[in-house]
Amino acid sequence: MKKTQPTLVTIDKKIDALAKSVDSKIGSLTKIVENLAIATKKGFDDTATKVELRAVEERIDGVEVRLTEVEKSTGRIERGLNNRLDRVEDTVLVLKTHAGVR
Repeated sequence: MKKTQPTLVTIDKKIDALAKSVDSKIGSLTKIVENLAIATKKGFDDTATKVELRAVEERIDGVEVRLTEVEKSTGRIERGLNNRLDRVEDTVLVLKTHAGVR
């Protein structure tokens, strides 16, 4: 059997088939890279910046300061009410003693 040499037409067809296959694969890879780039950009866009995080930290610090002030204030109010209650109880005890009620 004699092996025939490829003709220019068959070589051209093989080159066209290879080119189409390569173009298709490159197109698929390009689409994948584009999708990854879009997803990466979205990830960066959705991520808080250092400036935004610092602003949140400052707000939290402010809330903590106000909470501490409220705790101090309610502590003073509670102590004042306890003192008043103690005085009322003392007065009631004195009145009971004077009235002879025990």
